[in-house]
Amino acid sequence: MAGGLRCSLCQFVISDEDIITGDDETKYGGMICPSPTYSYFKSIWELHCLRRCHRQCLNMISPRYLKCLWDMTDASKYDYMPSARQLDIRQRKIKSLMGTELLTHFAHSKSNLPLELWEIVAEYLLPHFTTANLQSLWEPTPKPCYANMTQPIWCKYVEFEGNQYVSTFSNEPKSDDWELVFQPSNAGIVDVYAAENHFGITKLLFSSPHNLPKVDEVEGIWWRKSRIDEESLNIRASSDGIKLRRLMGVEEDDTAWSVPKSNSVRFEHFTPSHLVKLPDRMASLVINHPSIVGYSILWDIGLTKFYAHRRGEAGFRYQSSPYKSWLHMPIDPGEVITEVWLRQSLSRRERALGIKTSTGRVFIAGVYSGRCTNWSLVGRPGQTAEVFLDCSGTELMSLAFESDKPAPPRISTSYTQTIRGYISFRHRRLLLLGPRLDWSSECYSL
Repeated sequence: MAGGLRCSLCQFVISDEDIITGDDETKYGGMICPSPTYSYFKSIWELHCLRRCHRQCLNMISPRYLKCLWDMTDASKYDYMPSARQLDIRQRKIKSLMGTELLTHFAHSKSNLPLELWEIVAEYLLPHFTTANLQSLWEPTPKPCYANMTQPIWCKYVEFEGNQYVSTFSNEPKSDDWELVFQPSNAGIVDVYAAENHFGITKLLFSSPHNLPKVDEVEGIWWRKSRIDEESLNIRASSDGIKLRRLMGVEEDDTAWSVPKSNSVRFEHFTPSHLVKLPDRMASLVINHPSIVGYSILWDIGLTKFYAHRRGEAGFRYQSSPYKSWLHMPIDPGEVITEVWLRQSLSRRERALGIKTSTGRVFIAGVYSGRCTNWSLVGRPGQTAEVFLDCSGTELMSLAFESDKPAPPRISTSYTQTIRGYISFRHRRLLLLGPRLDWSSECYSL
């Protein structure tokens, strides 16, 4: 469940019976007073902390930590809301970890159970286990994280909820479990690529501007590039008490990518560019691969997702909803996308995406509008090309390409006629013909 109020400690959804009520505020309020000015900030504190925690999670916190509870919750908060799939993966990892812990704890007991049964037990105790794990790893006063690029840099890692994160880095390793991640050379300017997810930084890579790191794409991991100050050559980072959250003292890119990217990427927006903030995260979509058999686009009062289907794939699930429509475009063997068009508009429902293939097939994902004819050719992808999609929010707001922008004349569309449930669009170069879908969805595709 991606929505709903979430506990500040365990980040699981708070149900109505879990909400802290007025009767509980006396029990917790006197202990977690963050400062002498508590009476002044009482209402704010209750709103953001007491009433955003499970009762059982608060009960897991040691009294000595209650006064700094606000700081502890920084270690468990999401930098952004993960997808429903990532939330499910997190829950399954925590359940597996707790099941294993229970199996180990009762290993020499006659009442020990198989792992499968312990995981069923764990499912009812996930908030307790998650909060206890958070408290055991958290440090109230983490040490400063600093390094200079003129010397080797070492990283120390910590495991948190089944994933590995960077806990600190330094020019001097403190023990044998530190990993060497950078060795200075005469190569000149160095860029830092930080792999991050919703909880913090998982890895650091150092590379010259013309030598991108070669890494495999991992679901839920985003790479953000930072440039080192050439004068100070220092790099710092902020910690939440368990792991690093952000690099400091560097010039950081606004956008994180599913794979490391250079500055040569070109953005194309579905709204006028002067009104658009650069996306926080851009995901890679490989198109025109020989194994691709079709494409699907999710429409939810606007474009939201773009998916490529491959031969023999399993596990893809269409999200069903009364207000969502999946538009599917099958392709023939050897057929590839040759042109990508987009229609800009200030109105979400009037934005659209157009695709033309090597066989002349045209696919339009969007709403017909006689008022909005602002179509632009934004890409001519080649064989096995890569397109990047904005996945920062609930709507597809931007695309990105690594190739130069094509420069054909803009085209205009005009409505011609409706025949047997089909709607055709005529313009100077193409005749676009597509079946009319349910009028309530206002989506039309070929």
